[in-house]
Amino acid sequence: MTRKNSVRLLAAMLLSLLLLVALHSTAPESFHFDLLRRLLSPKARAPPASSRDAQVILQRVSENGTRPCHNISTEAAYFFGLPMEGNGEEMITLSTEVSHKFWIVSYAADGSRRCHGGDFYEIDLSGHQWKSRPSVTDLGDGSYLVELRVDGEFTGIYTLRAILLYSNFHGMDHSATEWAVDKEVFRLQIHFTSSTGGSTRTTLPLCTSSDFTSKKPWLGKWTRTKFDESCALDEDGRYLCLRDDEQCDESQCSGALERLESNGWVYSAHCKFRIWSTTEAWKCLDGKKLFFWGDSNHRDTIRNLLNLVLGMNEIIEQRSIIINVTNPANPAQNLRVFQIYNGAPDPGKVFLGLRSLDEPAYLELVKKEFFQGGVPDAVILNSGLHDGHAWKIPGSLPQRPRPLHCSGSHCCGRATKHAWSSVTRSPWLEV
Repeated sequence: MTRKNSVRLLAAMLLSLLLLVALHSTAPESFHFDLLRRLLSPKARAPPASSRDAQVILQRVSENGTRPCHNISTEAAYFFGLPMEGNGEEMITLSTEVSHKFWIVSYAADGSRRCHGGDFYEIDLSGHQWKSRPSVTDLGDGSYLVELRVDGEFTGIYTLRAILLYSNFHGMDHSATEWAVDKEVFRLQIHFTSSTGGSTRTTLPLCTSSDFTSKKPWLGKWTRTKFDESCALDEDGRYLCLRDDEQCDESQCSGALERLESNGWVYSAHCKFRIWSTTEAWKCLDGKKLFFWGDSNHRDTIRNLLNLVLGMNEIIEQRSIIINVTNPANPAQNLRVFQIYNGAPDPGKVFLGLRSLDEPAYLELVKKEFFQGGVPDAVILNSGLHDGHAWKIPGSLPQRPRPLHCSGSHCCGRATKHAWSSVTRSPWLEV
Protein backbone atom coordinates (compact mmCIF):
# COMPACT_ATOMS: atom_id res chain seq x y z
CA MET A 1 0.00 0.00 0.00
CA THR A 2 1.40 3.41 -0.92
CA ARG A 3 2.02 6.08 1.70
CA LYS A 4 -0.71 8.24 0.14
CA ASN A 5 -3.23 5.42 0.36
CA SER A 6 -2.13 4.64 3.91
CA VAL A 7 -2.76 8.24 4.90
CA ARG A 8 -6.19 8.15 3.29
CA LEU A 9 -7.07 4.87 5.03
CA LEU A 10 -5.94 6.15 8.42
CA ALA A 11 -7.86 9.39 7.92
CA ALA A 12 -10.98 7.45 6.97
CA MET A 13 -10.70 5.26 10.09
CA LEU A 14 -10.28 8.25 12.38
CA LEU A 15 -12.93 10.37 10.76
CA SER A 16 -15.45 7.54 10.94
CA LEU A 17 -15.32 7.89 14.73
CA LEU A 18 -16.05 11.61 14.58
CA LEU A 19 -19.02 13.67 13.45
CA LEU A 20 -20.98 12.64 10.38
CA VAL A 21 -21.55 15.52 8.03
CA ALA A 22 -25.27 16.19 7.68
CA LEU A 23 -27.23 18.31 5.26
CA HIS A 24 -29.12 19.85 8.17
CA SER A 25 -27.53 20.65 11.49
CA THR A 26 -28.90 19.55 14.86
CA ALA A 27 -28.09 22.93 16.43
CA PRO A 28 -30.97 25.02 17.81
CA GLU A 29 -33.16 26.72 15.22
CA SER A 30 -32.42 30.16 16.69
CA PHE A 31 -28.71 29.56 16.13
CA HIS A 32 -29.27 28.76 12.46
CA PHE A 33 -31.56 31.76 12.00
CA ASP A 34 -28.91 34.12 13.36
CA LEU A 35 -26.20 32.47 11.30
CA LEU A 36 -28.24 32.58 8.10
CA ARG A 37 -29.13 36.22 8.70
CA ARG A 38 -25.45 37.06 9.11
CA LEU A 39 -24.44 35.12 6.02
CA LEU A 40 -27.11 36.83 3.92
CA SER A 41 -26.11 40.30 5.05
CA PRO A 42 -24.71 42.68 2.37
CA LYS A 43 -21.27 42.43 3.95
CA ALA A 44 -21.21 38.65 3.61
CA ARG A 45 -22.64 38.72 0.10
CA ALA A 46 -19.96 41.12 -1.09
CA PRO A 47 -16.54 39.98 0.16
CA PRO A 48 -13.70 42.44 -0.39
CA ALA A 49 -12.11 42.25 -3.81
CA SER A 50 -8.76 41.63 -2.14
CA SER A 51 -9.92 38.47 -0.36
CA ARG A 52 -8.18 36.34 -3.00
CA ASP A 53 -4.99 38.39 -2.95
CA ALA A 54 -1.73 36.81 -1.84
CA GLN A 55 -1.15 39.51 0.79
CA VAL A 56 -4.47 38.72 2.48
CA ILE A 57 -3.68 35.01 2.51
CA LEU A 58 -0.18 35.57 3.90
CA GLN A 59 -1.58 37.87 6.59
CA ARG A 60 -4.07 35.21 7.66
CA VAL A 61 -1.34 32.58 7.69
CA SER A 62 0.77 34.78 9.96
CA GLU A 63 -2.20 35.18 12.32
CA ASN A 64 -2.93 31.46 12.40
CA GLY A 65 -2.33 30.04 15.87
CA THR A 66 -2.70 33.36 17.71
CA ARG A 67 -6.19 32.51 19.00
CA PRO A 68 -7.23 29.30 20.80
CA CYS A 69 -9.76 28.28 18.15
CA HIS A 70 -7.10 28.45 15.41
CA ASN A 71 -5.73 25.13 16.60
CA ILE A 72 -9.08 23.35 16.32
CA SER A 73 -9.43 21.22 13.20
CA THR A 74 -12.48 21.17 10.97
CA GLU A 75 -14.42 17.92 11.29
CA ALA A 76 -17.76 18.85 9.72
CA ALA A 77 -19.19 21.35 7.29
CA TYR A 78 -22.69 22.57 6.56
CA PHE A 79 -24.00 24.63 3.68
CA PHE A 80 -26.47 27.50 3.74
CA GLY A 81 -28.20 29.45 1.01
CA LEU A 82 -29.39 26.74 -1.39
CA PRO A 83 -33.12 26.01 -1.72
CA MET A 84 -33.89 22.77 0.10
CA GLU A 85 -37.14 20.85 0.24
CA GLY A 86 -38.34 18.18 2.66
CA ASN A 87 -35.48 16.41 4.40
CA GLY A 88 -32.81 17.70 2.01
CA GLU A 89 -32.52 14.45 0.09
CA GLU A 90 -34.55 15.67 -2.87
CA MET A 91 -32.98 17.22 -5.95
CA ILE A 92 -32.38 20.97 -5.97
CA THR A 93 -33.58 22.94 -8.99
CA LEU A 94 -31.60 25.99 -10.14
CA SER A 95 -31.70 28.15 -13.25
CA THR A 96 -28.98 28.37 -15.88
CA GLU A 97 -27.55 31.76 -16.84
CA VAL A 98 -27.83 32.85 -13.20
CA SER A 99 -25.00 33.25 -10.68
CA HIS A 100 -25.90 31.27 -7.57
CA LYS A 101 -24.22 31.78 -4.20
CA PHE A 102 -24.14 29.65 -1.08
CA TRP A 103 -21.93 29.33 1.97
CA ILE A 104 -19.97 26.51 3.56
CA VAL A 105 -19.43 26.85 7.31
CA SER A 106 -16.74 24.84 9.11
CA TYR A 107 -17.33 23.19 12.49
CA ALA A 108 -15.13 21.46 15.05
CA ALA A 109 -15.78 17.99 16.47
CA ASP A 110 -17.62 19.45 19.49
CA GLY A 111 -20.10 21.29 17.25
CA SER A 112 -18.56 24.74 17.68
CA ARG A 113 -17.90 26.97 14.70
CA ARG A 114 -14.36 27.56 13.50
CA CYS A 115 -13.35 31.17 14.12
CA HIS A 116 -10.77 31.46 11.36
CA GLY A 117 -10.29 30.53 7.71
CA GLY A 118 -7.63 28.39 6.07
CA ASP A 119 -9.74 25.37 5.12
CA PHE A 120 -9.14 24.25 1.55
CA TYR A 121 -12.44 23.18 0.04
CA GLU A 122 -12.48 21.82 -3.49
CA ILE A 123 -15.89 22.17 -5.15
CA ASP A 124 -16.71 19.96 -8.12
CA LEU A 125 -19.74 20.53 -10.36
CA SER A 126 -20.15 17.76 -12.94
CA GLY A 127 -22.77 17.01 -15.56
CA HIS A 128 -22.87 14.96 -18.74
CA GLN A 129 -21.50 17.85 -20.81
CA TRP A 130 -20.07 20.23 -18.20
CA LYS A 131 -17.36 20.04 -15.55
CA SER A 132 -16.14 22.95 -13.46
CA ARG A 133 -14.61 23.90 -10.14
CA PRO A 134 -16.72 26.79 -8.82
CA SER A 135 -14.80 29.53 -7.06
CA VAL A 136 -14.48 29.48 -3.27
CA THR A 137 -13.78 32.68 -1.31
CA ASP A 138 -12.39 32.32 2.20
CA LEU A 139 -14.20 34.98 4.27
CA GLY A 140 -11.69 34.56 7.09
CA ASP A 141 -14.20 33.67 9.81
CA GLY A 142 -14.78 29.98 9.22
CA SER A 143 -17.25 30.52 6.38
CA TYR A 144 -16.64 30.21 2.65
CA LEU A 145 -18.58 31.76 -0.22
CA VAL A 146 -19.17 29.49 -3.22
CA GLU A 147 -20.37 30.85 -6.56
CA LEU A 148 -21.59 28.68 -9.42
CA ARG A 149 -23.15 29.28 -12.81
CA VAL A 150 -24.03 27.06 -15.77
CA ASP A 151 -24.47 28.36 -19.32
CA GLY A 152 -27.91 28.18 -20.88
CA GLU A 153 -27.22 25.41 -23.39
CA PHE A 154 -26.05 22.96 -20.70
CA THR A 155 -29.28 22.15 -18.88
CA GLY A 156 -29.49 18.80 -17.12
CA ILE A 157 -28.73 16.86 -13.95
CA TYR A 158 -25.52 17.75 -12.10
CA THR A 159 -23.65 16.45 -9.08
CA LEU A 160 -22.19 19.05 -6.73
CA ARG A 161 -19.48 17.77 -4.38
CA ALA A 162 -17.47 19.56 -1.68
CA ILE A 163 -14.20 17.97 -0.57
CA LEU A 164 -12.16 19.22 2.38
CA LEU A 165 -8.55 18.70 1.33
CA TYR A 166 -6.77 20.52 4.18
CA SER A 167 -7.78 22.31 7.38
CA ASN A 168 -6.15 25.22 9.28
CA PHE A 169 -3.86 26.33 6.42
CA HIS A 170 -2.04 22.98 6.59
CA GLY A 171 -2.14 22.84 2.80
CA MET A 172 0.64 25.44 2.92
CA ASP A 173 2.85 23.43 5.26
CA HIS A 174 6.31 22.40 4.17
CA SER A 175 5.25 18.76 4.28
CA ALA A 176 1.51 18.88 3.72
CA THR A 177 0.87 15.20 2.92
CA GLU A 178 0.56 14.17 6.56
CA TRP A 179 -2.18 16.77 7.06
CA ALA A 180 -4.30 15.69 4.09
CA VAL A 181 -7.98 15.22 4.98
CA ASP A 182 -9.44 14.47 1.54
CA LYS A 183 -12.96 14.13 2.94
CA GLU A 184 -16.17 14.61 0.99
CA VAL A 185 -18.27 16.82 3.25
CA PHE A 186 -21.42 16.80 1.15
CA ARG A 187 -22.83 15.73 -2.20
CA LEU A 188 -25.94 17.19 -3.85
CA GLN A 189 -27.96 16.58 -6.98
CA ILE A 190 -28.93 19.72 -8.88
CA HIS A 191 -31.26 20.02 -11.85
CA PHE A 192 -30.27 23.05 -13.91
CA THR A 193 -33.19 24.24 -16.01
CA SER A 194 -33.43 27.08 -18.50
CA SER A 195 -34.52 30.37 -16.99
CA THR A 196 -36.10 31.34 -20.34
CA GLY A 197 -37.96 28.11 -21.00
CA GLY A 198 -35.64 27.05 -23.83
CA SER A 199 -31.96 26.31 -24.42
CA THR A 200 -29.86 29.39 -25.11
CA ARG A 201 -26.41 29.45 -26.65
CA THR A 202 -23.75 32.08 -26.09
CA THR A 203 -20.80 32.22 -28.49
CA LEU A 204 -17.66 33.16 -26.60
CA PRO A 205 -15.10 35.56 -28.13
CA LEU A 206 -11.62 34.27 -28.94
CA CYS A 207 -9.04 34.85 -26.22
CA THR A 208 -6.55 37.62 -26.99
CA SER A 209 -3.32 38.77 -25.38
CA SER A 210 -5.25 41.23 -23.21
CA ASP A 211 -7.06 38.33 -21.54
CA PHE A 212 -3.74 37.05 -20.21
CA THR A 213 -2.68 40.41 -18.76
CA SER A 214 -6.05 41.31 -17.25
CA LYS A 215 -6.49 41.06 -13.48
CA LYS A 216 -9.93 39.55 -14.00
CA PRO A 217 -10.00 36.08 -12.39
CA TRP A 218 -10.33 33.11 -14.72
CA LEU A 219 -13.40 31.01 -14.00
CA GLY A 220 -13.11 28.22 -16.51
CA LYS A 221 -14.97 25.03 -17.25
CA TRP A 222 -14.76 21.94 -19.44
CA THR A 223 -17.65 21.39 -21.82
CA ARG A 224 -18.45 19.09 -24.72
CA THR A 225 -21.07 19.33 -27.44
CA LYS A 226 -19.64 16.68 -29.79
CA PHE A 227 -18.56 13.30 -28.43
CA ASP A 228 -18.80 9.54 -28.84
CA GLU A 229 -20.63 7.82 -25.96
CA SER A 230 -18.78 4.56 -26.63
CA CYS A 231 -15.32 6.17 -26.77
CA ALA A 232 -12.61 4.47 -24.70
CA LEU A 233 -8.88 4.91 -24.21
CA ASP A 234 -6.74 3.09 -26.74
CA GLU A 235 -3.57 1.14 -25.89
CA ASP A 236 -1.53 4.34 -25.93
CA GLY A 237 -3.85 6.09 -23.50
CA ARG A 238 -5.42 8.33 -26.13
CA TYR A 239 -9.03 9.14 -26.98
CA LEU A 240 -9.14 8.85 -30.77
CA CYS A 241 -12.85 8.58 -31.43
CA LEU A 242 -13.95 11.65 -33.37
CA ARG A 243 -13.34 12.23 -37.06
CA ASP A 244 -10.06 13.90 -37.94
CA ASP A 245 -11.96 16.79 -39.52
CA GLU A 246 -14.40 17.23 -36.61
CA GLN A 247 -14.59 20.96 -35.92
CA CYS A 248 -15.32 22.77 -32.68
CA ASP A 249 -18.72 24.05 -31.82
CA GLU A 250 -17.90 27.74 -32.28
CA SER A 251 -19.59 28.62 -29.00
CA GLN A 252 -16.78 27.03 -26.93
CA CYS A 253 -13.65 26.77 -29.10
CA SER A 254 -12.32 27.27 -32.61
CA GLY A 255 -10.48 24.72 -34.74
CA ALA A 256 -10.20 20.96 -35.16
CA LEU A 257 -11.69 19.42 -32.03
CA GLU A 258 -10.16 15.95 -32.46
CA ARG A 259 -6.63 17.39 -32.08
CA LEU A 260 -7.30 17.59 -28.33
CA GLU A 261 -7.84 13.80 -28.11
CA SER A 262 -10.35 14.38 -25.30
CA ASN A 263 -13.54 12.91 -26.79
CA GLY A 264 -14.93 16.40 -27.20
CA TRP A 265 -14.02 17.93 -23.84
CA VAL A 266 -12.66 21.45 -24.32
CA TYR A 267 -11.65 24.18 -21.87
CA SER A 268 -13.00 27.72 -22.02
CA ALA A 269 -13.54 30.63 -19.64
CA HIS A 270 -14.88 34.10 -20.41
CA CYS A 271 -13.24 33.56 -23.79
CA LYS A 272 -12.57 30.53 -25.97
CA PHE A 273 -9.32 29.13 -27.34
CA ARG A 274 -8.21 28.50 -30.87
CA ILE A 275 -6.93 25.00 -31.58
CA TRP A 276 -4.05 25.43 -33.99
CA SER A 277 -3.44 23.18 -36.95
CA THR A 278 0.11 21.93 -37.48
CA THR A 279 0.56 24.27 -40.45
CA GLU A 280 -0.68 27.29 -38.49
CA ALA A 281 1.50 26.43 -35.49
CA TRP A 282 4.66 26.12 -37.58
CA LYS A 283 3.92 29.42 -39.29
CA CYS A 284 3.62 31.06 -35.88
CA LEU A 285 6.75 29.49 -34.33
CA ASP A 286 9.06 29.44 -37.34
CA GLY A 287 12.44 30.94 -36.44
CA LYS A 288 11.50 31.45 -32.81
CA LYS A 289 13.40 30.69 -29.62
CA LEU A 290 11.45 29.42 -26.59
CA PHE A 291 13.13 29.46 -23.19
CA PHE A 292 11.73 27.29 -20.38
CA TRP A 293 13.10 27.66 -16.84
CA GLY A 294 11.35 25.41 -14.36
CA ASP A 295 10.78 21.96 -12.91
CA SER A 296 10.57 18.64 -14.71
CA ASN A 297 6.88 19.15 -15.52
CA HIS A 298 8.08 21.25 -18.43
CA ARG A 299 9.12 18.05 -20.15
CA ASP A 300 5.46 17.17 -20.65
CA THR A 301 4.69 20.66 -21.92
CA ILE A 302 7.52 20.57 -24.43
CA ARG A 303 6.76 17.03 -25.56
CA ASN A 304 3.09 17.87 -26.10
CA LEU A 305 4.01 21.00 -28.04
CA LEU A 306 6.43 19.18 -30.30
CA ASN A 307 4.47 15.98 -30.87
CA LEU A 308 0.79 16.90 -30.64
CA VAL A 309 0.94 20.42 -32.04
CA LEU A 310 3.94 20.44 -34.37
CA GLY A 311 3.68 16.87 -35.62
CA MET A 312 7.07 15.67 -34.38
CA ASN A 313 7.99 12.38 -32.69
CA GLU A 314 10.34 13.48 -29.93
CA ILE A 315 11.12 11.64 -26.69
CA ILE A 316 11.93 14.07 -23.87
CA GLU A 317 13.72 12.42 -20.95
CA GLN A 318 16.35 14.87 -19.67
CA ARG A 319 15.38 17.61 -17.23
CA SER A 320 17.57 20.13 -19.05
CA ILE A 321 17.48 20.04 -22.83
CA ILE A 322 18.27 22.10 -25.89
CA ILE A 323 16.40 21.08 -29.02
CA ASN A 324 16.58 22.41 -32.55
CA VAL A 325 13.65 21.01 -34.52
CA THR A 326 12.77 21.24 -38.19
CA ASN A 327 9.33 20.92 -39.73
CA PRO A 328 9.28 17.50 -41.45
CA ALA A 329 6.85 18.88 -44.02
CA ASN A 330 8.87 22.05 -44.67
CA PRO A 331 12.61 21.89 -43.90
CA ALA A 332 12.84 25.67 -44.20
CA GLN A 333 10.94 26.07 -40.92
CA ASN A 334 12.71 25.56 -37.59
CA LEU A 335 12.28 26.15 -33.87
CA ARG A 336 14.72 26.31 -30.95
CA VAL A 337 13.60 25.10 -27.50
CA PHE A 338 15.68 25.59 -24.35
CA GLN A 339 14.69 23.99 -21.04
CA ILE A 340 16.88 24.62 -18.00
CA TYR A 341 15.89 22.64 -14.90
CA ASN A 342 15.51 24.84 -11.81
CA GLY A 343 15.33 22.25 -9.03
CA ALA A 344 19.08 22.13 -8.43
CA PRO A 345 22.34 22.71 -10.34
CA ASP A 346 22.60 18.93 -10.65
CA PRO A 347 19.59 17.74 -12.72
CA GLY A 348 19.49 14.61 -10.58
CA LYS A 349 18.75 16.54 -7.39
CA VAL A 350 15.77 18.53 -6.13
CA PHE A 351 14.36 21.25 -3.86
CA LEU A 352 16.92 24.05 -4.21
CA GLY A 353 14.91 26.29 -6.52
CA LEU A 354 16.30 29.83 -6.69
CA ARG A 355 19.21 28.83 -4.46
CA SER A 356 20.55 27.00 -7.49
CA LEU A 357 21.62 30.45 -8.69
CA ASP A 358 24.12 30.64 -5.82
CA GLU A 359 26.16 28.07 -7.73
CA PRO A 360 28.35 30.14 -10.13
CA ALA A 361 28.56 27.42 -12.78
CA TYR A 362 24.78 27.00 -12.85
CA LEU A 363 24.19 30.75 -13.01
CA GLU A 364 26.57 31.04 -15.94
CA LEU A 365 24.78 28.16 -17.69
CA VAL A 366 21.41 29.92 -17.36
CA LYS A 367 22.85 33.20 -18.61
CA LYS A 368 24.63 31.52 -21.50
CA GLU A 369 21.60 29.62 -22.75
CA PHE A 370 19.29 32.58 -22.23
CA PHE A 371 21.37 34.83 -24.48
CA GLN A 372 22.62 32.18 -26.91
CA GLY A 373 21.64 33.24 -30.42
CA GLY A 374 19.74 36.23 -29.06
CA VAL A 375 17.20 36.57 -26.28
CA PRO A 376 14.10 34.36 -26.37
CA ASP A 377 10.92 35.25 -28.18
CA ALA A 378 8.98 33.72 -25.29
CA VAL A 379 9.88 32.81 -21.72
CA ILE A 380 7.96 30.20 -19.73
CA LEU A 381 8.76 30.19 -16.00
CA ASN A 382 7.78 27.67 -13.37
CA SER A 383 9.44 28.14 -10.00
CA GLY A 384 6.88 27.01 -7.49
CA LEU A 385 7.59 23.37 -6.63
CA HIS A 386 11.25 23.53 -5.64
CA ASP A 387 11.10 27.05 -4.17
CA GLY A 388 8.29 25.88 -1.90
CA HIS A 389 10.80 23.64 -0.14
CA ALA A 390 13.74 26.03 -0.14
CA TRP A 391 12.09 29.29 0.93
CA LYS A 392 10.31 29.10 4.28
CA ILE A 393 9.65 32.86 4.62
CA PRO A 394 7.59 34.27 1.70
CA GLY A 395 8.96 37.79 2.15
CA SER A 396 12.53 36.66 1.51
CA LEU A 397 11.86 35.40 -2.02
CA PRO A 398 11.56 38.82 -3.76
CA GLN A 399 14.88 39.93 -2.26
CA ARG A 400 16.90 37.76 -4.63
CA PRO A 401 19.27 39.63 -6.99
CA ARG A 402 18.61 39.94 -10.71
CA PRO A 403 21.91 38.77 -12.20
CA LEU A 404 20.82 38.79 -15.85
CA HIS A 405 20.45 42.58 -15.90
CA CYS A 406 17.69 42.34 -18.45
CA SER A 407 14.40 44.11 -17.86
CA GLY A 408 11.62 46.00 -19.56
CA SER A 409 9.83 45.36 -22.82
CA HIS A 410 13.15 45.21 -24.66
CA CYS A 411 15.98 43.00 -23.51
CA CYS A 412 19.46 43.87 -24.78
CA GLY A 413 18.07 45.56 -27.86
CA ARG A 414 15.63 42.85 -28.91
CA ALA A 415 12.01 42.59 -27.88
CA THR A 416 10.96 39.55 -25.92
CA LYS A 417 7.39 39.29 -27.08
CA HIS A 418 5.77 37.23 -24.35
CA ALA A 419 6.55 36.11 -20.85
CA TRP A 420 4.50 33.69 -18.79
CA SER A 421 4.82 32.40 -15.27
CA SER A 422 3.13 29.04 -14.91
CA VAL A 423 3.43 29.04 -11.12
CA THR A 424 5.41 31.86 -9.54
CA ARG A 425 7.16 34.76 -11.19
CA SER A 426 10.89 34.49 -10.72
CA PRO A 427 12.29 37.78 -9.36
CA TRP A 428 15.74 37.39 -10.84
CA LEU A 429 14.61 37.39 -14.44
CA GLU A 430 12.40 40.16 -15.77
CA VAL A 431 11.73 40.27 -19.48
